[in-house]
Amino acid sequence: MLKLLYKVVIALAIAITLLSSGAFAQPEGGDSVHANLESISLEEFIKFVGRYTGRNIVFNKGALPGTHVSIYAGQALTEPELMAVFQQVLSGAGFYAVTRDNVTYILPSRDAKLISPDIKANSSGGSGEEIVTSVFQLAGKMDPDKVTALLQPFSSQIGSVVSVPMADAVLVRDLQTNVDKMRKLLGIVRKVGAGQDTAIIDLQKTSAKSVAAKLESFYKKLSTAGKVGNVPVIEPVEWANSLLVSGSADQLTTIRALVSKLDKATESYSKLKVYRLHNIEAVVAGDVLKSLITGGGIPTAKGSGESGAATNTAKKNDSLGSDNNDGVQVSADETTNTLIVMADASQLPQIDKFVEQLDQAQDQVYIEALVLETSLSNAKEFGVEWEGAVKMGNSVSTIGSTKTSESNLAGYAANPSAMPGGFSMGVLGDMISYGGKSYPSIAALVNFTKSSSDFNLISAPQIMTIDNSEAEIFVGENRPYKTGESTTTGSGVVSTYSYKDVGIKLTIKPHINRKDGLIKLEVAQEYNTMSTAGTLDLPVTNDRTTKTTIILADGSTMVIGGMIQSEQTRGQSGVPYLSDLPLLGWLFKTQSNSGSKKTLMVFLSARIIRTTEQLEALSKAKMDKYRNQRARFNQYIEKEFNTYKNNDVPTDEPEISSTQSDG
Repeated sequence: MLKLLYKVVIALAIAITLLSSGAFAQPEGGDSVHANLESISLEEFIKFVGRYTGRNIVFNKGALPGTHVSIYAGQALTEPELMAVFQQVLSGAGFYAVTRDNVTYILPSRDAKLISPDIKANSSGGSGEEIVTSVFQLAGKMDPDKVTALLQPFSSQIGSVVSVPMADAVLVRDLQTNVDKMRKLLGIVRKVGAGQDTAIIDLQKTSAKSVAAKLESFYKKLSTAGKVGNVPVIEPVEWANSLLVSGSADQLTTIRALVSKLDKATESYSKLKVYRLHNIEAVVAGDVLKSLITGGGIPTAKGSGESGAATNTAKKNDSLGSDNNDGVQVSADETTNTLIVMADASQLPQIDKFVEQLDQAQDQVYIEALVLETSLSNAKEFGVEWEGAVKMGNSVSTIGSTKTSESNLAGYAANPSAMPGGFSMGVLGDMISYGGKSYPSIAALVNFTKSSSDFNLISAPQIMTIDNSEAEIFVGENRPYKTGESTTTGSGVVSTYSYKDVGIKLTIKPHINRKDGLIKLEVAQEYNTMSTAGTLDLPVTNDRTTKTTIILADGSTMVIGGMIQSEQTRGQSGVPYLSDLPLLGWLFKTQSNSGSKKTLMVFLSARIIRTTEQLEALSKAKMDKYRNQRARFNQYIEKEFNTYKNNDVPTDEPEISSTQSDG
């Protein structure tokens, strides 16, 4: 019987609502106003609002407190915006503006509850300052008590939310604006459905929309990976900056923990920062940063000492800040070698670390090279001495040795293909040995080869380059090659030429292994010479090239050889005509065959230069060597000149003697 009575009451309320729908509606709109007020009384403020809106406002002057109001509006306010400000000012003073029958009453909060409201059912209408009672009929298996608990936090001081379980409904009494908001919230709850726990989670420092997007993306990835069953429903309530969440009890606990970590105070505005780079090029650093941003490698910085969820929840949250890179802008200025970055303040600490790591001083590599040509027999003099010791941890290992012990000879006898042929390479260590003599450096070996007729010294370049940067040395000439001829009227024959580099080119790119102190060298060598077989118009070049990658210890020397060139010379001489006779001609002619094999050898020495002191010491050593060579040359010239000066100078003039006659 009681349940039937409740249904009758609800039916009457709905009927009254339908009969009076829109009776008290007041259209919003009107012109905007620039409300810049300087410390006016609350009474004057009420009169100002009445004059602007054209409303009839009733208030008790004596009941108003001595509150003063100041408004500084950068932009013009519309009537709804002004009324929202008006309601907030009154609320702060303990009053409410309630509209009935086109009259707005300014009443204390305790008296505003006594005003008889209009009854409405699931519909909006009337002005925002009206106090109305709306009946929300629930559908399905929605629990009125749970819905009431969800709506209660959104009611005002003069509002109330009452559960009517017997009628499966909720009665809401409040200002029209609040009732409209709760009706929208109820629509979200209806979408969620029944059978799950529902909760409202308030946010203080982060927007509900952004947090909801991150949580939805997070659970979507878990669902794709098959790590979660039913995905919880997460809806942002933007006007309240809250989240309406529906799911299992465990899911609600996890989401609350995640929200506590995401709801942190951050500076949402962008900052512009200029990085003045000292070592790396700004364009290169900018490209690296842009690739990191594109790949999501710059997450939002997170504060330390965060409280909240358990360890598992914290691990799940690691990926929630990785989508906040859209606002990062990077620009490089080549003229000043600066990097300009615009990003959120929360991202700048991480960008600072990246730029600091990128802008590190690079080590340099000093490379000495010696390119010489010698006979194969002389090259083998180096071969028997190719052995170097390199320290590996606590032991010493031999690298690149071609000395053959008895055991090695036995192995080569069983497998001749294992013998090195055509190409030779070995680590010489700190000393270079040839013919039983040791040379402490490539420079010393250069001096030896200059005075030896067994070697053709082609080039001895030296170059300094930065780690991971390619260095190229070319010694030679640029020769013309005729590519065509054309005949023109009145100009005769016109020849066209192209040019080709002829000489020796050495390209080296070092890579330093800072952990072990080793240097990896990418070496490409090309040696071109003019052949006597060609003509002036059709020259022919002999090309010898090699390309390899080697690893050297810091300060050691390696030799690369094996670009062998074979030359065969055949000669014949004899008596003309008689030597051409068949068979008998061999009595009148002789033939000679001779051959030679030459190999091109490249010596490489590399040294890491890490500090300015090392660079200065190297420069000083080279300058001292130059001065010593110049001094020895001057001494030699002076010695030869003095020797020539002190010797008797012969003359071709006849000696003349004078005689005196008597008389």
